[in-house]
Amino acid sequence: MPNVFMAVAMDLPDPTSPYGSIHPRYKQDVGYRLALAGRAIAYNEKYVNYAGPFPSNITVQSSNDLVSVIYDMKHIQVNQDSGFEVCCSSTKNCTYLSTDWLAAPITSIIGTNGVQISTKHCSGAKLQAIRYAWRDCPCVYKQCTIYDKDSNLPAPLFVFSLKEKIVKWIN
Repeated sequence: MPNVFMAVAMDLPDPTSPYGSIHPRYKQDVGYRLALAGRAIAYNEKYVNYAGPFPSNITVQSSNDLVSVIYDMKHIQVNQDSGFEVCCSSTKNCTYLSTDWLAAPITSIIGTNGVQISTKHCSGAKLQAIRYAWRDCPCVYKQCTIYDKDSNLPAPLFVFSLKEKIVKWIN
């Protein structure tokens, strides 16, 4: 749909909000992110960065149990080594609710816009999918794993299915 946009707010939790944890009291950050998106999409301001980094290339290196995730931004900021998970199964397809998801820590940073994650926990099972920040509350206030270094906007959560070979942005 033309001129429709969203803002990622998963890094703005407010677990003690009287309105429930999904409704933070402090709306300034959400409003700012939506305003950026409005300027870029509805008003066609070409140089307004309104979204955090999104994977542009995911490469599985099964020989050394690594997955490379390259983002579309020039410079990402990595705050910690957690946040990614892999689904490994020899017998069934992984679903969002599957219990086969295992932590996949970041092992290294690739250049200025990528990370390598470890899949060694698959131990013989077939790697089927990768996901990022798939939790009700994936991080504390403004401390998710990956942000765009220039705009300080968070990377959205995603699921990458090796079977389908597509990244799905879930928001």
